[in-house]
Order: sequence, then structure tokens, then C-alpha cells
Amino acid sequence: MSPTNCNVSDGVLLISGLLPNSDYDIEYILNGVLVSDLIFSDVSGQIILSDLAIGSYQDIVVFSLSDGCFDSEVELIISAGSNLTTTIVSVNPNGCNVSDGIITIAGLTDAFIYTIVYDINGIQNSVILTANHFGEITLTALVVGTYDNIIITEINTGCVVNVNPVVLSFSNFTATIASTNPTGCYASDGTITLSELTNTLTYTVVYDANETHESVTLTVNSFGEITLNTLSTWSYVSIVITEDSTACAFNLAPIDLICFNDVSTCVKIKNFFIPNNDVWMIEGDLNCNFVLCIYDRYGKLLKILMPNSLYWDGTFNGFNMPTNDYWYTIEYRDDNGMLQQIKSHFTLKR
Repeated sequence: MSPTNCNVSDGVLLISGLLPNSDYDIEYILNGVLVSDLIFSDVSGQIILSDLAIGSYQDIVVFSLSDGCFDSEVELIISAGSNLTTTIVSVNPNGCNVSDGIITIAGLTDAFIYTIVYDINGIQNSVILTANHFGEITLTALVVGTYDNIIITEINTGCVVNVNPVVLSFSNFTATIASTNPTGCYASDGTITLSELTNTLTYTVVYDANETHESVTLTVNSFGEITLNTLSTWSYVSIVITEDSTACAFNLAPIDLICFNDVSTCVKIKNFFIPNNDVWMIEGDLNCNFVLCIYDRYGKLLKILMPNSLYWDGTFNGFNMPTNDYWYTIEYRDDNGMLQQIKSHFTLKR
């Protein structure tokens, strides 16, 4: 019977088929040490070895003192499965591309050998180390990242423990973002400026816009800024800025560059919007008595906007409308009191 825990010596080994009420010498090697026990068999011809710890019991010999007969077993492994207990302490690297991070695993057995398996950046690593006299193993020269799928196996006993992921980080890199909208809906003179960066260093900025993935590498000016130029109206998402010299990266919030079409002297209309970050709105003249109706591609009326209700959140009866082009009509009276009607469309993108 196996021990109830990796660190508990309550395992039991039953040897049967012996002479009843006889003296036996039981010998075995445990962790490199020869152990010998003189034990008297019971009336059933059995011997019970109790208070056994987890381990590999090798070269087992059962020697009968009464008749000189003996029997042997090459090896018997007694294990408790997965009751190994550890604690983890970590030290972050001094930079994003510096390999001086540390993970210390404590609560191990002095001088025991352990296999440590872990994943970092999608790559599995495995090391075999011996616990020091404090019962600790230290993984050194580690980089920034998430160390997960950590499995520690005590080779002497077969005990195993799964450890929660350990994150090593370097977090003194930040950036702020600001923007200017294009001067018109068909202009490409919008900008996104990233600031609070390190002067003269080079940064790579990646982002998604209009279903394309873009990457640009720029050097910071004397104000600690880099600027993305010649941008058109769209929503810029998945923005990540990486400091090339350190490999530090920072994720920035999405930002929308918007414009308004002057469809009439009464209102201005946005060409697109993304409901997650925005609403579709109009800039209206509160003195202009207009009615704007929004329709789906099948002509179903979704929303009516007026001077006291200038935006649409992209829903209908509480449900999100899908990515598509949506049509609208505007009716208003011009300066001469004549009824005017304009029809056009805009894009909703999720």
C-alpha cells in the first residue's frame, strides 16, 4: 500500500507465502542505502513492512534464517502520485531583453533530484536539478514572459506537482496616445502621436486599420514623440508599440479618426463607425428642422434621428446590427423654405 502523501512514511509492503512463525532477514536498497530488518512471520506466513516512505526499493532479498532459503525481487517502486507541495518565488528581469530573471522553487527535499518542465513563448523547456540544503531549486537567466505548464517531478519518488503560471515582467515602459482627424472624409492627413517615449530611441508600431495590418519603425524626436502621418478616416486597433533596443512592448487603446460629410447646409454625416468604441452621430444645426431615417440593406427602418436625438448606437430592439452598409434619408427645409431630401449610406463595422 502506497503512502498517503509524498512526505509521509506510512506505506506498507506485504510479503506472503513464507513459513509461519519463522525468522526472516529482509534486505533492500533505498536511495542508495542498504537496509536490513530481522522480522518474525505471522501464523499465516506473512511479513508486513510498515512505515515506509515513497521511493524505489531495489535488490529486495527475503532470507529465511530457519532453513537458509531466500528469494529476491529486483525492484519495487512505492509512490504517492501527485502530492508534492512547493512554493514559488520570482524576481523580474532588469529589462525587457535582459536574461537575469529568477524563479525559485522551495519546499523540496534536500539533495533530491528534480525534473522541471515549463513552457515559455510557446517553447517547452526541461531541466534536471538537485535541491540545495535549503530544499530549493533556482531557475536563472530567465527573460520576460509567462512561464506556464510548469511540472515538477521528484525523480527519487515519482511525486509530481503542477505549478500555477509565473509571470516575469518589466513594466517601466509606457506611452500615451493622441490624434488629429483628417480635414475631410477623403483626405489622408490625419495623425496619431505617441508620447512619453525615450528620446532618440527607435520604436516599431504595429496596428490594424481597414482590414489591413500595418507596421512602421520610427525614431523618437527631442520631445519624446513619434507621429504616424498620412492617416485616413478609420478605426485604428490592436496598436502595439515596441522599443527596439529592449524588446519592451506596450499595448495602446483603439483610436478612431473620424470625419463628417457636409451632405447639406443642415447636417454633417459620419462615413463609418465601430459601435464597440463609438456611436454613429451627426452634427446638426439645432435651428434646422430635419428628420433622418436609417435603414438596413432591405429597407427596414432602424432609427429616426432629429435635432434632439443626434446619434445611433448600432442596435435595433436591443440587438447588435451586423457589419454592413446602412442607408439613410434626410429631409429638411432649406433657407428658402423648400423641402429637400438627401439619400446616401455609411459603414458599420464590428
